[in-house]
Amino acid sequence: MEKKKTTITSLILLTFCVLTIKSYSQTNAITEFGDNIILYENGTWEYKDGNPFKAAITKNSKIYYKPRGSSFLLKSKKTNMGIWLNSKEWEFTKETNNVDSEYDFNFKNGDLFGSAIVEETKIPLEMMSEIAIQNMIAVAPDAKVTTQEYRNVNGLEVLSMTIEATVQGIEFTYYGYYYSNDSGTIQLITFTSRNLMKKYKNKAEDLLNGITTYN
Repeated sequence: MEKKKTTITSLILLTFCVLTIKSYSQTNAITEFGDNIILYENGTWEYKDGNPFKAAITKNSKIYYKPRGSSFLLKSKKTNMGIWLNSKEWEFTKETNNVDSEYDFNFKNGDLFGSAIVEETKIPLEMMSEIAIQNMIAVAPDAKVTTQEYRNVNGLEVLSMTIEATVQGIEFTYYGYYYSNDSGTIQLITFTSRNLMKKYKNKAEDLLNGITTYN
């Protein structure tokens, strides 16, 4: 399972941490799948007629709170953001191999994992959605966004996204929250194989709903 975890973490870092600024010089092209795209000099690209994999962003009227059992506050050293954890169900480690990923998470009772990618740069939520979609498709051509919506979580407006992708022949589901303020940005992402996400979705939400800020 460790090999799977390493593979997924690598994909997440490629997908969600690559921020690009588009050049004014561009070239029209067609992909092997027949999609019209615009290529920029710096190597980035976008769909000419809009992203066919992008789901509409809706607003959920429900208010989400951290679970009662999540009593341990794990603080970021880069921003004023943190995550309330249930230490009986989740264990965490400091990420040392990547400068942006601050913590990795492991659900103690099953094959469910998480990662907190933290940066000091403030990024609009709608821009984070575009970046995630563009870079995920570049890494996994079959990737698609199945849901995305804005949520009120512990008083914070976050972007909730679910993305499905195939990595080395294995189908995975990524379920994450994205939040940004003046201190920086956090991407809190849970992931498991696609056939297990339904089983572990409530536990994934328990971790995600722990997202918070502190003084």
